[in-house]
Parts: sequence; structure tokens; C-alpha cells
Amino acid sequence: SFITDGFCDWKNARTRFKYHESSKIHSDSICVVNQQTKPTVIAQLISTTKRQQ
Repeated sequence: SFITDGFCDWKNARTRFKYHESSKIHSDSICVVNQQTKPTVIAQLISTTKRQQ
């Protein structure tokens, strides 16, 4: 909704943003971003192996 329609109801912004933060789509998006920023298991293993040598 924010992306397609924009946001202009600044008087009720805090309420709307809190509602958005508790939505499933927001939670799912946060999970995706967190997964993309973590190194892969292989990368972690290689890094650990190099540190231990």
C-alpha cells in the first residue's frame, strides 16, 4: 500500500507504522533481509578454518 499509493496521512503515521510493523508481510520481509545478509554455512566454515590455522 505504501509503495503503490504513497503515504500522506502523517497525522496518523505512528499508528499506521506500528500496524505495519506487526503485519505478516513486514515480518516475512525482515526474515528475508536477515537471511540475505548472513554468510552461508560454507563461508562460515571456511572462515573458521582459516582462523584456526
